[in-house]
Amino acid sequence: MDGYFVHYLSPDGLKPTPMDIVFILDRSGSMMGNKIKQLQESMLKILDEIDSQDRFLLLAFDNTLKYWRNELAEATPSNIADAKQFITSIGADGSEWI
Repeated sequence: MDGYFVHYLSPDGLKPTPMDIVFILDRSGSMMGNKIKQLQESMLKILDEIDSQDRFLLLAFDNTLKYWRNELAEATPSNIADAKQFITSIGADGSEWI
């Protein structure tokens, strides 16, 4: 594979470390059509895999920023459901930077 190789090792019994995750989503005009649908589908799957100990935040950008929340949120079932609604509500909007 072009000279690159990655192998991850972790000791047996190692507990997962809680993470703070910030997702920055491009919703600019260049994302219209299939690209925004792929982004949404991918993010819905990613949110299903976030550990309950993690915290996360969603930002969507075009020529402005759209915040899901103003601070990191715990990965509770309620917050995950709310984040999924946010993701499905964003569309490809802006086309140029101000």
